[in-house]
Amino acid sequence: MNPERRRRLLKRRESDLKRRRAKVLAARPQAKSYALDDSPAAKESFLPPFKMYNDYTPSNKKPVVICHVIESMGMGGAQTMMMEIVNGLNKYFGDYCQNHIVIMARKKVYDSRFPDSYGLSVDIVDRANLARWCKLKNVDVVVHHRISVSKCVRDKIPSSVKYVLINHTFHKLDQVNSFDRCDYYISVCEYLFKRTKWDPHIHPSRRLAILNGVETDYLKDIPAEKLAGGFKTGRCHRIVNSKFKIDSLRWIEKKLRKDISQHQHYIVGHSSHVKTFCKRSKTCHYFGAILDRKRKMGIIKGFDVYFYDTFQHEGASMAILESLACGVPVLCKKYGGTPELIQNGVNGYILRDLVGFQVRLKDLATNKQTLKNLKKTTQADFDTRLHVRHAACKYMQVFENLVSTE
Repeated sequence: MNPERRRRLLKRRESDLKRRRAKVLAARPQAKSYALDDSPAAKESFLPPFKMYNDYTPSNKKPVVICHVIESMGMGGAQTMMMEIVNGLNKYFGDYCQNHIVIMARKKVYDSRFPDSYGLSVDIVDRANLARWCKLKNVDVVVHHRISVSKCVRDKIPSSVKYVLINHTFHKLDQVNSFDRCDYYISVCEYLFKRTKWDPHIHPSRRLAILNGVETDYLKDIPAEKLAGGFKTGRCHRIVNSKFKIDSLRWIEKKLRKDISQHQHYIVGHSSHVKTFCKRSKTCHYFGAILDRKRKMGIIKGFDVYFYDTFQHEGASMAILESLACGVPVLCKKYGGTPELIQNGVNGYILRDLVGFQVRLKDLATNKQTLKNLKKTTQADFDTRLHVRHAACKYMQVFENLVSTE
């Protein structure tokens, strides 16, 4: 087929698809306001300002039964954050809540080593059977962890069960509004909260932002991986186009290698292209995907600096949080929720381009005391702001508020 003709056909199909989508949306009944400013429902559901962890003790007499649902259990940030939240709730508020994890699927499609390394069990439940499962477990609250393929399950759960949406992703952000009748819509950082174009039917009192957090207590028993090199950088996350380009490894091999002697760079995450490149490289090393949590964190603890050169917006990056939890400062760009995690000179640096990365890396590699001080402030800042107990405390207040207004 002629290339020009093919282009016109594709453009026409795209236009037809947009018209069909617009027609479907126009035909869909508009959601009614779930709570108006002057209504009793709005006043009852409005959440008071969050209390700090040291000032908060739940008042619910019986544990809140919480079902955390997600469509996929792949090794992504949303899945990792979900398990961190569950573990945080279990550890710091275990007397006040019971947590279950459900993958909405018809069969097992995940590697159990991933949740096993967090000490968690997972149930496989088809969407059609979710209501029956909730009744069987006496669920009070369903927490839906939104990823790019998620769809609303309000009609799949009993009407008496509260429904909370936690949005982890910047991808398809406009689809947050398609989740009807949620009791709360929670964004994992202020950036996602502000970038969401909220529909009027979602009352402001039901929109929240709770910054992600990660546990650190278990890390003291994990030794740092013994990695080769006088100055070690690395990264650990899913190797996708929005977060990684092979050009960054070429830059490290050609440019950075000349400035920093004995520099070695390590990559944790699956990619055949990265694997092939690292086989030829003298500086870059490939670990591949690591399912075991302790092994992964041990490798990160072996880094001197976390190198996070990304290319698109995201929420509160789990990659950054895990590095900070290990006391490893992060160099990154100003994308998405990154400025909420990184404070320049405290736990890392936000840089504009690779020139900035080069200058900062060279400075940290040659000034050991500066690096040592940065690692020290990284640990202190993490415990103050980003430890999972802070996030778990806020989520517990949300759940307590939901069951107390029934």
